[in-house]
Amino acid sequence: MFPRLPTELISKPRFLLCDEPTSGLDSETALVIINVLQNLADTAGMCIVCSIHQPSSQVYSQFDDLCFLDGGRCVYFGKAGSAIGYFEKITGMTCPSQYNPPDWFMEQAVNNKLEGIKADVPKTDDFHTGSLDLQDQGFAVSFYEQTLVIFERSWVKTKVSKLNTPFYLQQIAIGIIMGILFVGLGDDEEDIFSRVSFAFNYLMGALYLPIMEVLFLFLQDSLTLRKDLLAKAHHPLPYYVAKILSVTPVLAILLVLMTVSTYTLGFYRFGSVQQFVAVLAAQFVVGNVFASLGICIGAFVKNPEYLMSVTMIWLVYLFAFSGFFVTIDSIMPALRWLVVINPASYGFALFFQIILKVGPTPDFRCAEHSDYEVCDQNGDDDDGFITPDDILEHYKLGAPIGVCFSVLIGMYVLCFSAGYAFFNEKIGLYLK
Repeated sequence: MFPRLPTELISKPRFLLCDEPTSGLDSETALVIINVLQNLADTAGMCIVCSIHQPSSQVYSQFDDLCFLDGGRCVYFGKAGSAIGYFEKITGMTCPSQYNPPDWFMEQAVNNKLEGIKADVPKTDDFHTGSLDLQDQGFAVSFYEQTLVIFERSWVKTKVSKLNTPFYLQQIAIGIIMGILFVGLGDDEEDIFSRVSFAFNYLMGALYLPIMEVLFLFLQDSLTLRKDLLAKAHHPLPYYVAKILSVTPVLAILLVLMTVSTYTLGFYRFGSVQQFVAVLAAQFVVGNVFASLGICIGAFVKNPEYLMSVTMIWLVYLFAFSGFFVTIDSIMPALRWLVVINPASYGFALFFQIILKVGPTPDFRCAEHSDYEVCDQNGDDDDGFITPDDILEHYKLGAPIGVCFSVLIGMYVLCFSAGYAFFNEKIGLYLK
């Protein structure tokens, strides 16, 4: 009983039934536990019922009332302080002055001195009904307090397991590997596709890493969650919110380290503070969208054996219909809706637009055999450059930056809500 006692007390119940709370404890620790329970009864107004065997005299003195059972019969029910006089009267024996009263009671029962005795127990019709109704009205602490406590508990585990030297080195290395490909970007037409690839690289980092970071978020402590829910320690929603908040700093650090490394290597010639801040903001928004999608997938898939398989299918869809490999106009009309509903397509468009249009971005000199209609094949200087708008039109990525941000935020809300609905359904499995 003792290990579960703190869990049961989280919800501040009106009634607490303790099955041998002092078993296995030394006399001093047992007295501490009983003193805590006595204090809860006095200050918090709890009704606490304990089953206990051979308590010490100090422990026994803390009880207000006593129900003494012998062979399943209630032999005594009343004030604990009046029990000695009662048993002396019915047995004709006297409890020695230096004797532990519960031990003396037990001796009378073992020696068959209490046979045939049955105490009258008063009945209260509304005793249980009133208490259960009160407890069913809600939780003992507010939504905010539940969320805060669970967040602090989750953050301690996350900080220890995630924020360490290997984690930092991994993100920096990923950023360097992704950025070193684009060192020395120029402003010729041949460099346009490199910028397209750069935007897709940002999308890969903000898509794959957050999904994999949160995919097993709720499987990691499902046993703890089950105990908490059975004890009515908290509502599922604050747990859901707190767990997501506990990984948000990790995602932010992950994306910042990767972005700094990548952007510094790729845009040391053409970059700007304004563009770098915009890229960071886009990374944070896009990363959280896909983190919420990963949570949604993790909550939806009931069988852990299928979780990675389902996730891989989703990743293939997200990348294939992102707009990088094939423009939306090149896809058969019946399948274009798969691009429209794909958050990766808006993330790709957002990164591409920021790279091309935010800050002092250059126009690109036309190649001799250009793929862009705007280029004058005769070499006229007026028409010898390709603007960012021409590039966006060529790749069919003309959605404004504000629209991309708005759609992504809406998708985040949708995935967050759907994830909670799936998580709530999954809770039923935990409680079986």
